[in-house]
Amino acid sequence: MSIIKPTPGHDEDSGPMTPEQFALRLGERFPEKRRTLLNHVQAYRRLAGHVFFAEEINTPLLALLEEEEDIGAIQWYCMLIEKMWFQGDTDAKNIVEVTIIERLSDDPALWLRFGQYISKEFRWAVNDKILPMLALNIPKLPTDGWQKKRPRNRK
Repeated sequence: MSIIKPTPGHDEDSGPMTPEQFALRLGERFPEKRRTLLNHVQAYRRLAGHVFFAEEINTPLLALLEEEEDIGAIQWYCMLIEKMWFQGDTDAKNIVEVTIIERLSDDPALWLRFGQYISKEFRWAVNDKILPMLALNIPKLPTDGWQKKRPRNRK
């Protein structure tokens, strides 16, 4: 994948991360997405972040939230979304705001279910910063009395 290269020695303390770095993380967690990323970059000649993350986060996460069986995968996607917003550069945050959050909020039941898998801090950020900016007419995510869902023990 010569067009997107990891930043050598990048960690959370070395500044905001780019959409390209988050795309690489997605490929590390889900190896089948590496080929998808390569094909995407070849087709667009760059990472078209809103297109890529809509297809590679929104689509699978919505399906996972609907079935609510692979809790580990749901939690990983939600963690990535949080990191994109809290640790991402302006482009990464914009992808979260106008592509990911906007789409997740289309279905009220899935929207509230999504809220159960994100941290209280991110629910506050969504409610107090993202939703007012987007001017969406959707319910705020509850912030009191909710605990993040934990993976179920599987036999």
